[in-house]
Amino acid sequence: MSEQNHKHRWAIILAGGDGARLKPLTRKVAGDDRPKQFCTIFGERTLLEQTQRRVALLFNPTQTLTVVTRTHEPFYQEQVNDGSGNRLLVQPKNKGTAPAILLSLLRVAQLSPQAVVAFFPSDHHFTDDGHFMSQVELAFEFVEANAGLITLLGIKPDGSEVQYGWIEPRISCEQQRQQRFLLVRRFWEKLIEGTPSAHFDAEELFAVDDRVVVRWRYTWKGDDGIEGHVRGVDLFKIRDGKVAEKLAYVKG
Repeated sequence: MSEQNHKHRWAIILAGGDGARLKPLTRKVAGDDRPKQFCTIFGERTLLEQTQRRVALLFNPTQTLTVVTRTHEPFYQEQVNDGSGNRLLVQPKNKGTAPAILLSLLRVAQLSPQAVVAFFPSDHHFTDDGHFMSQVELAFEFVEANAGLITLLGIKPDGSEVQYGWIEPRISCEQQRQQRFLLVRRFWEKLIEGTPSAHFDAEELFAVDDRVVVRWRYTWKGDDGIEGHVRGVDLFKIRDGKVAEKLAYVKG
């Protein structure tokens, strides 16, 4: 890969979220209402600091832009280096991910009209940053050779959680094993929240000692009127009256 391509590569770190879903946990961790990206959850560094170090493995610091929200200034001011004048983009308010992406792209377009941009959420944790960034490098090479495409890095989950979104590839599982880059059929985004006609039924529940098993069925009707369903099993481990561990398995 040429230096000419390198100078057009930009990284944008998204660090403006409020972290509402994990607020009960982060209050216990930090003792205040700071969002999760400003918390030390794994190791000795905050999730934002971990993201900054990870991104620095591949990107020039002058071509790394961090998006934050002004109300979080007490939490980010010590974690974000704004010495270059171009590295910090402050939103007046948090309006969600899409506005943050648009705002940061407009800023980068002013600075580098030919830029190829990668987005990095600041609340992720990886045990092997080097391996992850090697996949980012491959994604850049693919995009630079296929102008106009958007490439998404996906990680194979160790379980299914229909409360969250997931990516449905266009090809079979067997074909997936043979190809590094896959076409996307569709995105499933928060299926339970996004489908008003959906219904969740716990078909069977039983417990033995500290283990609980729930067999369930989730049904919905799409905008086209076609009904669909998934079935699954949740396995819980209970400790001191609370859920200490959960595994979930889904079958279409």
